[in-house]
Amino acid sequence: MRRALLVRRGLALVAAQALALVAAPALACDAPPATRPAAAGTPVRVPLGPGDLGVLPEACEATEASLETRAAVLVATSDLYGSLQAGVGVRGRAVVAERTWISLWAPSLEYRFVANATVEADRASLGGGVVGAHHRIALGEHASVAPFARLLLPTETGFARASRWGGEHGAAATARLQERVEIVGGFAFTLVSVVNGGRALSVLSETLSADVVYRPWRAFGIAGGAAARFALAGARPFESFDPRVALRFYPVRGLFVVLGGALPLGGRDRTDLGLALSIGWQR
Repeated sequence: MRRALLVRRGLALVAAQALALVAAPALACDAPPATRPAAAGTPVRVPLGPGDLGVLPEACEATEASLETRAAVLVATSDLYGSLQAGVGVRGRAVVAERTWISLWAPSLEYRFVANATVEADRASLGGGVVGAHHRIALGEHASVAPFARLLLPTETGFARASRWGGEHGAAATARLQERVEIVGGFAFTLVSVVNGGRALSVLSETLSADVVYRPWRAFGIAGGAAARFALAGARPFESFDPRVALRFYPVRGLFVVLGGALPLGGRDRTDLGLALSIGWQR
């Protein structure tokens, strides 16, 4: 009898927890700033392309500035080839109207080292700058979608007698399932062209991604998910499948530190590991 009572109490507790998960207040981007979770609507950001193109931006408006560092490693032992790319830059965004914001990726400092069986080379250069415009559309209290457009500026100095232009459009979306859990995902179409005189080499690509963000405590959150990348004009369109994770720390209100990593699998992209570290302030 007592065991049955304990079982019933346990089932009642589980049911209560499940009901709390469904019924808990779960405002998405429209929660008041004082109660809105920091970095709401932010996907895992581990870019493998110029100026963050191909990586979803945030789905919620905010004003912030951050120092961004990036690294990518490729080790092809069978081909006796390897490369290391690293960069550091400044990224920011600012709310300019209700649910509307602009973003900026300042030209970054970049370093690349490559080596094969007989030759080694390295290069330091200036990367591309990116400007963007974003507008959020609320889909009720619990979800939002934010279409965006971004432009890659030809500030890179690593091209000899050529320049690289690019553009991107897409949409980022967020749905808050519970006070501590949200889903962030979306898609992006990216067109990048290297122009040399009257000739241009263009690549059109698509990225689909989805992440689950869990924040058990005010000062810590973890996000994990995956992205799939495709080069639409290529004979082998599949670029890679990218599992990724990010650890997010919020030591004091406004300050954030994010460490992310991605492991591209399959496809044409042979990158073994991508890393990203972000340190910034949001208000």
